[in-house]
Parts: sequence; C-alpha cells; structure tokens
Amino acid sequence: YFHLHHQQLPSLFAMHVALRSVSRGLRPDGRKIELKLLCQLTSSYSLGTAPTTSSSSAPSSSSSSSSSSSSSSSSSSSSSSHHHPWAPATRRLSTTSKNPQSREKEEKDDDSMVVAIPLPGILLTNDLFAKMPGFSSLLGTEFEDVSLGDKAVQNHSSLSDAADFLASELSSTYGARARAVLVGHSYGGYAALEFASRHPHLLAGLVLISTQVRADTEHMIERRQEQLRLMQDQGLDGVLETITPFVISPPPGDDERAAELAAEIRRMAGLVGPEAFSRQVHACCSRKDQRETLSKLHPTIPILNVHGKADKITPPRVHQEMKRLLHARGADQVSQSTFLKEAGHLVPLEAPEHFAQLLAEWRSEVAWRLTE
Repeated sequence: YFHLHHQQLPSLFAMHVALRSVSRGLRPDGRKIELKLLCQLTSSYSLGTAPTTSSSSAPSSSSSSSSSSSSSSSSSSSSSSHHHPWAPATRRLSTTSKNPQSREKEEKDDDSMVVAIPLPGILLTNDLFAKMPGFSSLLGTEFEDVSLGDKAVQNHSSLSDAADFLASELSSTYGARARAVLVGHSYGGYAALEFASRHPHLLAGLVLISTQVRADTEHMIERRQEQLRLMQDQGLDGVLETITPFVISPPPGDDERAAELAAEIRRMAGLVGPEAFSRQVHACCSRKDQRETLSKLHPTIPILNVHGKADKITPPRVHQEMKRLLHARGADQVSQSTFLKEAGHLVPLEAPEHFAQLLAEWRSEVAWRLTE
C-alpha cells in the first residue's frame, strides 16, 4: 500500500515519473509493503491510502469511530485530505475549504467504503491468489472480501444470480454506498463483467485476468456438456485429467513445476466439488456477450486487462479484442491491457510476483490520473 505525503517536486511530470519509478521497483514477497513517496505541488491535492485491514466482515462501529477520530486529527494537521484512488469522478480529491469542520463534513459526505473482491475461475478457489500480498494493500481498498468471492462463483447456476448476490451482500455488509473493485479470473471475469452490466453504480474498478467478453459458441457449449458427462462417468478426476494440460503453462521441460501446478489445481477442485462445477458450467453456457458492457462502461471506472502470453484457453487474439474495446471506450488514462510473458492461464499462480507488481504499478497510475 502507498502512503503519499508532501515535499516539493518541480512539476506534474516529475510527480508522474516518480510514481511510475517507485511502483516499477516493487518486488512483492508476501509481506506488507509500505512505500513513502514525499511530494507536494503548488496546487493542493492528495492521493489516498487505505487501512491495511483485510476482512470479510463489515467494519465495527468502534473502528468507524476510531477512523473518524483519525480523519479529524489529520484534517487539523494537513492542508489536504486523503482518499483511496477509487474515488468517483464527482468526488473532490482535495478541498479548498479553510474551515476544518466544514472540510471534515465534506469528506464524510463523500466517503464510501471500497472493497476488493477476488473472483476465481472454474474449479478454483481464492487460494489461486495465495502467493500474492492482499488486494486491499495492493489496490488501496479499505477491505478485501475473499469468502464473498468464493460464494459468488461457486453457489449460483447463472452469472446474473452471482452478480445480484454480490451486489446484495456488498450493500448489506459494507453499507448502501459501498462499491467494489472486482478482480476476476477467467470464469470470475465473466461474473465481474455481469456485475458491471447489472450494477455499474456499485463498481469502483475492474481487474480482468485471463477472461473474455464473447458468449460461448455452440461448439464451446457442446464441449462443456461433454465435461459434465465425463464427470458423471469418471468424477472430477476425469475432468481434471482432460483440462489440466490446457490450464497450466509451466516453463518448457520443467516437469516438477508442472506437477506442482497440477497438484494445486486438484486440491482447489476438491474444495469446489462436482456440484459447484456443474453450476459453473451451466452458468458459462448461458452467459451473454459482454462486448458492449466493456466498451460502454463509464470512462472514470479504471480497468486492468491481463493475459498470459502462454495462455492456451484465452489466446492473444482474445486479449487484443478486449484491448480494442477498452480503447473505444475513450478512457485510456485509466485503462490498461498487458501481457505477462512468463504466465499462461493461471496468471496469479504462475507469476504471482510479476502480477502483484503490475497491480501496484497500475494502482499508482490510476491514482495519479484521477488527480489530474
């Protein structure tokens, strides 16, 4: 997570270079990383930080009280306020009010909880992201709700139900004004796009990993139905034996790494179970085309589109199509499309450090752009 304080820098350009240089130097190793970048420009502004708490439950009233007290204290000692980078476009990222009490009221009225929700792919759990630092620290959100993501992708037979469940739980747990940064991998990306289509007012940002926007073709639907028939005959082991070679992309000749990845997939699939897998397959077969959703999302919503160059399931042409749709959206300043050459379909598992570095750099870029 980032703490951005104040010191003189000669220009906006210098600030931009400093942010990118610091973020690109990140090498997350599983521990919390704190970077202090001192910067001050002639016009007052701030980029926000979030508490390092990562939780699947709503904040208690005592923590809210403590946070309010802390905010009041910082308002008295500094001429600019702190916000997370996921502020809506209508929010003022700094205030010119000279009255501390008035400024504190403005911040409170503008404030809304932002929650990072990781959404894993088919037959996977949030252990997919276990080798990375928490998303609340990487993305600067107040909370990260892991269990909510697992429930959304495992317990529903349609993506519309999964999206509505996410929206309902987000509001009931974190408040009516809470918004989400959804981190969707593969099938989780389908769920994230459906959420964006149905509940765009609850969306603060999107990270789409190894996913696509087109609906299943007839051929793909038939192939999924074959997987269900195979599961009935041979169980999940039969399905995994068929799909694992396409899911993993270990370095050529690295049999040990291939065995490790395959074992981890089997372990997560065992936790998901055959019933949830069946629900996920049915949801995939009935999902709608999301090209229009992606291209018409509000230009202030930051989006990161990531694929592995060795991905055998969502190949480069899928990534390029999504990149074109994001460009057509007219929001290149807060959208980014990136290949990770050392990864395949399981980006967070195959290249966790590089993916974490990419997220941290993107977050700093988004925070910078939203203050321009």
